[in-house]
Amino acid sequence: MAIFYSLAKRYGLAEGRRWEPLIVIPVALIGTWVPDWDLFFGIGFHRSPFFHSALPVLPLLVRRLRETTTGKMLVVGMSLGVASHLLWDTIAYGNVIMIPGGMLDRLFLLVNSAVCVCIAWRIRRDLAEPLHRT
Repeated sequence: MAIFYSLAKRYGLAEGRRWEPLIVIPVALIGTWVPDWDLFFGIGFHRSPFFHSALPVLPLLVRRLRETTTGKMLVVGMSLGVASHLLWDTIAYGNVIMIPGGMLDRLFLLVNSAVCVCIAWRIRRDLAEPLHRT
């Protein structure tokens, strides 16, 4: 990310808030892989409710990380990446282990995707709030 920021600074994109996508987009791409980390435990654990939920995003909500603009952008990117993965699994009829029934699986994935989007929206809104004060 330091490379992205250095390039943004060199080309004048680091002024104001125009550099934020340079953090959010790569982190969101990484976030799309996070729910599949359960494959490290074997295919039998794929789509476990621990990884295919908002739980992987929650450790990022620690206060220290949310004190900086870059930290907030990391949380926003990761939240959106996980949310997109969960939403895709909802559309593709993903089967979450330990949750019976196809409809409950999709409801679980959809609710957790919405939670991730709400986390990203809330943190991004908090970040933009000082810009609108007079």
